[in-house]
Amino acid sequence: MSFRSHRSGLSGLCATFMLLGAVPAAADTPEQLDVLSDASAQEGSGIAFAQSQASRGEWLEAIGTLERVLAIAPKSHEAKRLQALYLCAVDDRLGGAVILSQLKPKNYAQGALDEVFAMCREPDPAPAGEGAGQ
Repeated sequence: MSFRSHRSGLSGLCATFMLLGAVPAAADTPEQLDVLSDASAQEGSGIAFAQSQASRGEWLEAIGTLERVLAIAPKSHEAKRLQALYLCAVDDRLGGAVILSQLKPKNYAQGALDEVFAMCREPDPAPAGEGAGQ
């Protein structure tokens, strides 16, 4: 399935409005696109919006929101942390690792990056003897 067909499927499923001031989950019209853009026009509200999207499993939308936040606040430590986390959540571990390599632990509270490192770590291979019909 291509990204485009996956995205249009998400648009149909996400036609309802979210809790954050009737912000649409996906933009089907220019007006909805304006509302989505406004929701991410400031760092704090954009991060909150992305977290809300992610809490509903709307990972790609949350990543897009964080991209818009980083366009206006490129040094946002929290937006970068969440971007790495959400990229790994959609199994883009390489993309998450690239962002993760740019993060400086000194910019975060102790343990704040633990969840990101755990999510982005490659899954452990199955121990010998598991799978393959056993």
